[in-house]
Amino acid sequence: MDGNIMTSEEIADGVSCGYDGLSNEHFKFADKNLFVYLSLIFNAMLLHGHVPEKFMLTLIAPIITNKKGCVTDCDNYRPIAITTVA
Repeated sequence: MDGNIMTSEEIADGVSCGYDGLSNEHFKFADKNLFVYLSLIFNAMLLHGHVPEKFMLTLIAPIITNKKGCVTDCDNYRPIAITTVA
């Protein structure tokens, strides 16, 4: 459990929300009991071999790599994946 709490303190601020609408700050400043419940949920998913479909949703956003380059050139972009936090 201490590993989860330590990780929550190291989460970066100002990161975009995923489909779930939760930002990193929701978890960073949450009560410690939240991590107990999250651990129970994730352990149940592992035990039963089922992950809810909404947990697997990912938004792929193109990010321009060279701002001085041609914005219509597909090779001038790199994808980033915005996933749910939990």
